Amino acid sequence: MKVEKRSLKDILDGTHSLVVPLFQRGYVWKEAEWRQLWEDIARTIDLGRRRDTAQHFIGAIVFEQLLTTAGTMPRRQIIDGQQRMTTVQLILLALRDAVRSRDSESEIARDIDGYLFNKGAKVKEEQDKYKVWPTTADQEAYAAVMSGQSLAVQTEPFRRFTQVRSYFEKVLGAWFEERITEETTFEDVITELFDVVENRLVMAVIDLDGDDDSQEIFETLNALGTPLRASDLIKNHLFRLATNQGIDSATVYDRYWRQVDDEHDFWHRERSVGRTKRTELDIFLQYYLTLKLRHVVAAEIIFR
Repeated sequence: MKVEKRSLKDILDGTHSLVVPLFQRGYVWKEAEWRQLWEDIARTIDLGRRRDTAQHFIGAIVFEQLLTTAGTMPRRQIIDGQQRMTTVQLILLALRDAVRSRDSESEIARDIDGYLFNKGAKVKEEQDKYKVWPTTADQEAYAAVMSGQSLAVQTEPFRRFTQVRSYFEKVLGAWFEERITEETTFEDVITELFDVVENRLVMAVIDLDGDDDSQEIFETLNALGTPLRASDLIKNHLFRLATNQGIDSATVYDRYWRQVDDEHDFWHRERSVGRTKRTELDIFLQYYLTLKLRHVVAAEIIFR
């Protein structure tokens, strides 16, 4: 693997698609993580006023290059870091719309759009339009929010993405109101903010090679982030087995896992079991294993 420090501009510039693979869970960040990322941005702005070279490290991201044919969209899988990259896309979306609301011809708005969407001859499929494309369960909701549309049935992923966008719209509105004065114009404030987002937020980019096991790396790295549930680990393991055995992952997903994602509001709903809260899916898996193995399986060892 190769590791380099890169800005968001380095990561998002150019025509390509960063794809979240099937074995990953959907978007799970909540307000605490959104707030932390925004505070990092605000702090970097203040630091940059005192030091021109100020940068802020916002974490690591792991990519795996996918094989594509000539003339098609170049794609890389996001093995780790999809929560952060998806949030960054929604920040940029809120920022672009805030700029457009004041200046529909803004060059900064056009630049931001280039970090959100691909254009040109290589855009042949729906997912090709987006710089970041989420895992299957989140795709419909993400596309709707990114295009400013709604869904007839507002699923949990749609509600979550809408909440993220609304959160940053409010944060940016308050930021502009605080910073814009008689001496400081909107253009001054937005230029400073965009410079930080574009150039001063940096990540450790890890590019995997053919000898690296992407799913094993995903499982290991996520042990340090938002805790993975037993069902997340089982899903990861299922798709790793499929890949290792040469079975098409999309077929496995359609047959064994799509219903879980389609019924997200039920299977991922949490309820109290004793002193802890667990999802319906994890509870089901525990009872299923107890039935099959004919002995009680503790919640802590479901995956093992």
